[in-house]
Amino acid sequence: MVLGNGGAAKAVKYVLQELGIDYLVVERNKGNAKTTSYESLRKNDVEGNTLIVNCTPLGTFPNISECPNIPYQFITNRHLCVDLIYNPR
Repeated sequence: MVLGNGGAAKAVKYVLQELGIDYLVVERNKGNAKTTSYESLRKNDVEGNTLIVNCTPLGTFPNISECPNIPYQFITNRHLCVDLIYNPR
């Protein structure tokens, strides 16, 4: 699952495509058939996407307590979550 659909997300999507890994793009507003909105995310979306990459600016300084609005309660120890935020470290 790729959170965001900007420049960083485009790079992540390219690599996932090259590796043959299916993904779901989550963005503020549903853009097309390959994307969904944060409000539309359901348990099966999270359970079916065990790689979650945050490509949004949420959490960047100075708003370091912000985070994507996803149903975190469905993330398990099978998930790998990557946050591309670099400021703060």
